[in-house]
Amino acid sequence: MLDVRKFPLLHAVLPFLIGLVSSYSLQLPVAVVLSVCSPLLVIMLLLGLQRTSLPDTIIVRFSIMYVACFLLGMTVFSVRDFRIRQDGIQRFGYEETMVSGEVLEVKPGTGGKQQVLLEVEQVIEDDSVAACSGKIGVVVMDDRQVIHCGDEIMIGGKLSKIENAGNPGEFDAVAFYESRKVSAMLFTPSEGIAKTGHRNSLNTILMNWRAHLASLMEQQLDGTFLGIAQALILGDKSDLESETMNAFTTTGSMHVLAVSGLHIGLILLLLQKILQLFSRWITKRQAIIIAIVLIWIYGGITGASPAVMRAVVMFSILSGAQLLMRQTHSLNVLGFSAIVLLCFDPWMLFDLGFQLSYLAMLGIFLLYRPI
Repeated sequence: MLDVRKFPLLHAVLPFLIGLVSSYSLQLPVAVVLSVCSPLLVIMLLLGLQRTSLPDTIIVRFSIMYVACFLLGMTVFSVRDFRIRQDGIQRFGYEETMVSGEVLEVKPGTGGKQQVLLEVEQVIEDDSVAACSGKIGVVVMDDRQVIHCGDEIMIGGKLSKIENAGNPGEFDAVAFYESRKVSAMLFTPSEGIAKTGHRNSLNTILMNWRAHLASLMEQQLDGTFLGIAQALILGDKSDLESETMNAFTTTGSMHVLAVSGLHIGLILLLLQKILQLFSRWITKRQAIIIAIVLIWIYGGITGASPAVMRAVVMFSILSGAQLLMRQTHSLNVLGFSAIVLLCFDPWMLFDLGFQLSYLAMLGIFLLYRPI
């Protein structure tokens, strides 16, 4: 058993996860959770700050930590639970309606289709406009109108509830879209979409940089090489040929084509070597800060998948500890990064990439030396 005094942040993860899952299962109203958990959380924090001379003070303090982390998990998930938010798109029902919002992501589909992730901001019904929030998946049946990230669009159609067909062993579409906070689907031809503006948000800027880098690759590479390069560097598998996909799948090396912690580590190492060449003009502290900023930008350009962000947060903590000349332990860093990411987006917990990434790193840290 890992010593709780040596690995407190790793021990804090388990009650935090139990709190998240409990809140997910119970689906309690936000007001109820906040009215109960928030005061208890404050009490636990105040108790944790108190000094005591009892012989079992370690047991008491870490018991308080476990309860506080459980309450924090309950509170975080309840606040971010799109299923019970009063302004969610679910309250309008699954029927013919018109919505407007910002395009967060665009992917090419089969047969000339476009797969769009839309952040809904307004619903238009009977000449009235109602504010709402939520994400829907839009399948544009053709590509006659090109849609870009950051476009503000108005779209009409019938919202469809995401459901499974019920076949044994089938893909769980409900869980997949729920983990991405997508509450409904909408199918429409391109003429059913009207562009009303464009926003230069951070997400739009990063996606534009990604598109620009992809276009530069297209100028230098083609065919199989282009698809592999875009998958390795940008995390974009849309141009991978089916034969290439099958080859990597058959050999069990498909994970190589997914941008992960390995890529972040290599890029950080490369950045540090490059920045060393400018040691006459920048200090070591400045070089570390620049490297941290650049890997965060790269993580955003690749799509900010859970595996990538796990590596970005961990390397940022390790680099920050180096900057402050502090000692760290990999297991504590792993636990802290999980809490940080899940506080930002608790739905990551149900993402398979998040689960595999953290379990793999936990296995490496625990079993590497014994093996």
